[in-house]
Amino acid sequence: KISAPDCRPIAARWPLWFLPMNAERACTGLPSAVTLVAPTWSAPVVGSRGLGFAIRHTFAQPPRCTATSYVGTAIGACAVVGCFAVALSKRSTSTGSNLRSSSFASTEARTVAGSRRQGHSGLRHLRRVAAAEGNGSCEQHAADWLEALQDLESEVPEPIDVEVVGELPVGLEGELFKVGPARFQRGGRRYAHWLDGDGAVARLELGRGGAKFSVRFVRTESFAAEEDAGRVLVRGTFGTSRPGGPLANALDMRLKNPANTHVLRWGSKLLAFFEGGLPHALDPATLETHGVETFDMRLRPGLVPATTGVPGIDAVVGLGDAVTAHYRHLSGDSASSASPSVALWAYRQDVKSGNLLLRILEFDEEWCLVSDTDGLQLVGCSFPPHDFLCTARHALWMSSPSQGDLLPLILGFKGPAECIGFTECSRSAFHVLDRTASSGGLAPQVRSFPLPPYHPVHFANMWESVAGHLEVVACCWSPDSVEAVARRGESLLGSWANIAAGDFRGVSPSPLTRFSIDPSVGSVTAEIVCHELGHIDHVQVHPHYEGRSTRHLWGSVAAPDAAGSEGLADPGERASRRRDDAPAAIGSGGGTAQVAPPQCFCCVDLETGRVADHWYAGPRCFVDDFILVAKQPLASGSDDDRDAWLLAPIFDAARGKSSFVVLDGNDLARGPVCEVRLPLRLPWGLHGCWSPVGAE
Repeated sequence: KISAPDCRPIAARWPLWFLPMNAERACTGLPSAVTLVAPTWSAPVVGSRGLGFAIRHTFAQPPRCTATSYVGTAIGACAVVGCFAVALSKRSTSTGSNLRSSSFASTEARTVAGSRRQGHSGLRHLRRVAAAEGNGSCEQHAADWLEALQDLESEVPEPIDVEVVGELPVGLEGELFKVGPARFQRGGRRYAHWLDGDGAVARLELGRGGAKFSVRFVRTESFAAEEDAGRVLVRGTFGTSRPGGPLANALDMRLKNPANTHVLRWGSKLLAFFEGGLPHALDPATLETHGVETFDMRLRPGLVPATTGVPGIDAVVGLGDAVTAHYRHLSGDSASSASPSVALWAYRQDVKSGNLLLRILEFDEEWCLVSDTDGLQLVGCSFPPHDFLCTARHALWMSSPSQGDLLPLILGFKGPAECIGFTECSRSAFHVLDRTASSGGLAPQVRSFPLPPYHPVHFANMWESVAGHLEVVACCWSPDSVEAVARRGESLLGSWANIAAGDFRGVSPSPLTRFSIDPSVGSVTAEIVCHELGHIDHVQVHPHYEGRSTRHLWGSVAAPDAAGSEGLADPGERASRRRDDAPAAIGSGGGTAQVAPPQCFCCVDLETGRVADHWYAGPRCFVDDFILVAKQPLASGSDDDRDAWLLAPIFDAARGKSSFVVLDGNDLARGPVCEVRLPLRLPWGLHGCWSPVGAE
């Protein structure tokens, strides 16, 4: 057992050797960094801490060390057989995690598209929930939720006019882009998980002439190949496998980049992201896929995001870079620019140390490089975190304690994300970069701040207080939840079939949490912000307040009590929703929100710790991640941090169609200002962005 005093794993120090096979990597018997599978990465690396260990199950306490992931093509197939038994069952650990296992179905992660299995215990639970919510029978509620997770009915390649119920707000003119998994089967074979679904980008154009809509799949290399073959050809990160069972999937570590997680419209480019590879570039007007985006060859595509430190070897082996899904907008006051810019970050694994190597790229609206911060290293972190924060002065990541068992992956039984759990007796850490500090020509230093084992889902905001503390607001799994999952030895994904059926009892809640980092003494304090909400996700602040102290934020939650709710209706039928009609867990002063399919948007007051406002979509409606649009330009000097429009897709099971609603951030309870009705159902999706008229 190798452990530090605080029980965090020690990073392995020896280089990793590569083996040639149809995998993005497998094993080695030479001293090396033990390897692990990154939850949302494209492929794992397998190694060993040395020759002195055998099968994992022979250890009372499995050896621990920092995992490195992703290793590309190999050099000697003859070594595979000799090393296989050694590396297969090795359990390794890491203090970082990119697994988007987080919230309700949301957590952006945890639903099985197309799975129709429901256990008796799940049905009994749904009956209780349905009775409490007034949502009708449990069968109806489960069927509605399952319907939200089905395939996109058809592409709409050419923009079409769509119905606008009500009037679009004056000045709300631009393009909304939304991405998410949208196809969940191929050749009659269902994908194992919603997040393995092929990505599709929707475009909604709003203006004085009304609204136009289009949607197309992102035609990645794997999508095109499978479209031609008519069957699944590449394994998915979240459990989808090729036909033929374990024998057809064993030793094949190639993983699909479905381009289904986030989308960025910036300047003349439209990018679709997935965290295990490089983004794909699309035409903003037609949604035609152009190919992989390398940012003028600053980043290198490869089979896996890793590096040996020797460019020549990396090129031969096929190692490259990946860009994570979450980026941050800087409002013209960044460390390097006086004009608006966007910061995104790439990563690769250092196979020698096991640490994560990062690179922050900042671009202006012409896609001219504003800053390029390379050589960043997150010590003790092997998995890329899902989200990050970036301001004029700081960049911040949080890693959580994770461990994985490679045997089911290598043998073809499971996907990488199914093999990841938490490590007991471990800690999480904040990793902070001071973007203004001079490095004297050396690689910038990232400082780590240990804290109890929180697991981050999404960040809302970060700012520097008068006392010089970094204030961070996020929705996170609590240490109790993380420790409970670790003790049970469960995967972070939980039971996919139960979640698809509407049973969320096994899903850990992500309460809204505020952290205060004191760089002077290296301490971190944490507190729950809103005790009324036991669970919240997709937390966001006003776009002009990113990196600034703010009082309010918005998020999506479940709606345990739907009594008296009318859902989305025509303006003449729509009743204003009063604040005292709140669901039981909203504004009740001490209730806890159920982890369940999201049906409600709320606004939280960070000063009072109370829910300030909410809107409930209705008993048969499910809300999606939303996009905030500032009502006034930044130059207007408005100091109202609720002065924004909230745009979001809603699936109305009663109609069997989706809509985009526009809500007033100052008065959610009023209900939709207008509703843009689509002629089809958009599958429940992920993140999106807004591009105002004249943004190019």
